[in-house]
Amino acid sequence: MVHSLKDYILRKLTEGEELSQTFASDVYRHMFLRLKKYFDDFRNNKSSERLIIMYGLRGIGKTTLLLQLYKHIRKHYNRDDVLYISCDELVAFANSSLSEALTC
Repeated sequence: MVHSLKDYILRKLTEGEELSQTFASDVYRHMFLRLKKYFDDFRNNKSSERLIIMYGLRGIGKTTLLLQLYKHIRKHYNRDDVLYISCDELVAFANSSLSEALTC
């Protein structure tokens, strides 16, 4: 049971790596390469784009793409700066919102 939002986030910091290894294959689609470029350009101050919206039907691979990006970021940048969190789970199990989690 989650005792606080901070406990929930600390648990997610340790679970993200296992989740990405389990559900994100190493077969990359074109969209992954675009997301990776957006992130790398932002991280290297080559772009000011800060928001990417992905939409689509359930089951088309949005979560897989994000987990692949998560793996890329953890591999090439400071691991302690990366958090993968599901907003659906955040609401359902932690009874919280993304804005609350980001300010925790």
